[in-house]
Amino acid sequence: MIDLPEEDLRQLDNLKNIRHVPRAEIIRQAVSRYLTENHVEDPSNAFGLWSGAMGDGVDYENRQREEWE
Repeated sequence: MIDLPEEDLRQLDNLKNIRHVPRAEIIRQAVSRYLTENHVEDPSNAFGLWSGAMGDGVDYENRQREEWE
């Protein structure tokens, strides 16, 4: 359940009448589009990304810093 301003409801009703689809369908489409356009990657996808790397993390960091000198 969501609360929308009266003006938004009026505009949704206009769209409903023009497109001949339920208001709920218009809202579902809008939410789906919003989520697609504002997709955020799951941060857990990066978990273990470096697990197969050789060596210690501190050693790697020190080697990287040596390149700066």
